[in-house]
Formats: sequence, structure tokens, C-alpha cells
Amino acid sequence: MSHMTFDEIKKLFDENVIGNYSRMPVAFVRGEGSHLWDSEGNRYVDLMPGWGTTLLGHCHPKVVTAVQRQAAMLIHVDNTFYTEPQGLLAQRIAEHSFGGGKCFFCNSGAEAIEAAIKLARIHNEPVGRYKIITMRGSFHGRTMGAVTATGQEVYHRARLQLRAAERPGRRQRGGGPPDLRRHPRTHTRRGRRAGGRRGVRARAALLLR
Repeated sequence: MSHMTFDEIKKLFDENVIGNYSRMPVAFVRGEGSHLWDSEGNRYVDLMPGWGTTLLGHCHPKVVTAVQRQAAMLIHVDNTFYTEPQGLLAQRIAEHSFGGGKCFFCNSGAEAIEAAIKLARIHNEPVGRYKIITMRGSFHGRTMGAVTATGQEVYHRARLQLRAAERPGRRQRGGGPPDLRRHPRTHTRRGRRAGGRRGVRARAALLLR
């Protein structure tokens, strides 16, 4: 099977895709197990499987068969309706991770962070805990709430983030206490232990590492 060259693929992206992600100069066209092949025929060992989405390997036979079978039956139904596969998946996840909890299905990590912020506030509202603590150096997504929680200045230069303070206890200019605070501990294992135990204040509803 013939494929476009890397230069041709890159030209397509340059002309039609917003460059909100930095990309490596390689275009993959095929995968099998732990290996990937690029448009020039080079083979790679994949040590970063799609941010965790291909942990079973590329094109695992059982996954391919399941996807083909479902695609031939029903590809998509929105959340206005019920489907058996979604209910069974939620049951399997709950049984193996939360012990009686429920699932929230979303499309991205940023959406999961936004949901976590909302759920944490709803759950802790009766006891007055509403603040969100994050770590410097962290990344939580590109939506409004998630980019505010991200502890990297490069993502804040567009001034699209919500009101946030850099240290617990510090007030923001021109208003009341911020709803989100970035802890001075960095996004490291040591910082997680120290910041997670000593930095959570009485009004904190959620800690994002």
C-alpha cells in the first residue's frame, strides 16, 4: 500500500491544522504490537503508546475484531439514549476500580479535569471546601478551568485563564480570594508528598498534581 511522503503529510498539516501541538518530524502509517512504521518505511519501538490509549499494543487482534464487529452493528449513539456496550463498560470499570462508584465518560483529559473540579466542589459544598490546589510544572489541559490549573506560565500568556493565586493564602489584586491556588511545590514525586500533605488548606476541595 502506497502512502504520502512525510513532506507531503507535513504540508497538509501546515496548511490545514492549527499548530497547537508541537510535533516530532515523523508521520506514522502503520502499527503492530509494540512497533510503528513511518511514511518512509522506518520501524520504531513505541515506548509512549498514545498517552496510554494503546497499552495492549497497536492493532491487537482482539481489539481489531471487537471494533470491526461493533462498527458493523452500531458506530455511535449520543448520550441522549441508552446503549448496552456503554452500560457494560461502566459496570466493568466500576467493579475493578471504584467499588460501587459510577463512571463519567468524556472525550479528553481536560474534560476529565473540568469534571473533577465540578464534582469536588459539589461534594464538598456542604462543608465549605471549594478551593482547588495544583502543582507548579503540572499540565491539566487547554480548556478554561484546566489551563488555569496548569502550573506552567507558557500556557497563561494568552490571559485566558481564570483568576488564580500562586501561593496558598495570597490574595489576588482587585478582588476576593482566588478560587484556584498553585502550590509552590513542583510537579515531582517529592513535591507531591510534601505539597499534598502540608499544602492542603481547610477550604480545599481538590488537589491536582
